[in-house]
Amino acid sequence: MPNTLKAVREKIGRLKRYARITKVDEIARRYFILNAFDGAIASLGVIIGAYSSGVQDPKLIIGLGLSLSLSMGISGFSGAYIAEKAERARMLKEVEEALFTKIEGSILARASSFAVFWVALVDGASPAIATLIALTPFILVSLGLLAFTTAVAASVSLIIALLSALGAYMGRVSKENILMSSVRSALIGGITAVLCMMVGGVS
Repeated sequence: MPNTLKAVREKIGRLKRYARITKVDEIARRYFILNAFDGAIASLGVIIGAYSSGVQDPKLIIGLGLSLSLSMGISGFSGAYIAEKAERARMLKEVEEALFTKIEGSILARASSFAVFWVALVDGASPAIATLIALTPFILVSLGLLAFTTAVAASVSLIIALLSALGAYMGRVSKENILMSSVRSALIGGITAVLCMMVGGVS
């Protein structure tokens, strides 16, 4: 057991070094915020659109939400992996040309591989997490613990709260007014909800 814990600590320490070398934390943070925002807005559209169109089946909304989560997750992971891999490969090639030597197998090459996977994982997971948060009230409906209309209101509230939190975090990172950034993000969610209700009502 002590050997296992030691191996885990060494692994974590190695990954932290890779993160410092590649400065991947900033990139991953940006991907997380952007894609969680996208996931929340997309979920809001699905839920409000379905409800405005007369859908009253929580399982249908859960199915639509999970499909959205899966598709955004796959798209986010694969897209980020391909893009980040290309960028890291270009960077490594430039380093090799500058040093007149191959660096395959070096700590920089291993760190770059880690950065590619980590960014792709964050990009794929963030919209899925936002979608699952939005679907939680409908899961409670399917378990008989919540009324459908209450679940719609709760889900919209959760999404707007999530958008507000993401906005506040973006404001903190960018050193802008945190409150204004939070309100702005929440307002985007509110406008999206109104527009989706209008579209759903027309259809």
